[in-house]
Amino acid sequence: MSKIKMLITLPLAIASSAAFANVTVARGEIGLVFKDAPSVKTRAQVAAETREARRLGLIVYGQQATPQSTHAEEDLIRLAGERAIGNVAAVK
Repeated sequence: MSKIKMLITLPLAIASSAAFANVTVARGEIGLVFKDAPSVKTRAQVAAETREARRLGLIVYGQQATPQSTHAEEDLIRLAGERAIGNVAAVK
């Protein structure tokens, strides 16, 4: 196989592999173009949800087993994030 043909086919083989399923090869270019995923949560929302998960004991360090959250805990985490961005109405 010639060196030029190898340079053209190698990036296409990499891009078509399962590991690079979300990566596109720019037409006429040898290389990969990565697409950024848009953020759907604010920094404040992520921080509030992380604090709530830590408070509930769902964040562990080291080689400890990861606890499974209950539906009630997931609701508490979601509500903490919504409170951080002001999307929660007062509950009577």
